[in-house]
Amino acid sequence: LARPRLSKKHGHAALPGTGPEGERCGSCQHLYRLEMSKTYLKCELMRAYWTGGEGTDVRAGDKACRRWEAA
Repeated sequence: LARPRLSKKHGHAALPGTGPEGERCGSCQHLYRLEMSKTYLKCELMRAYWTGGEGTDVRAGDKACRRWEAA
């Protein structure tokens, strides 16, 4: 049997959880809402690496990374 391929997430500018205590991606100024047929959340600092897939998406509820800045 073939194993399902595991996707790696590369959407965060740094390791989630390394930012200020209690802060989330949703409160960061670098959170970008890409409006298409759906809304995709991306980190603006990673724009050069964005793909058309979910591998570069972030979630508003993800713990903040060390590059977090107040919106």
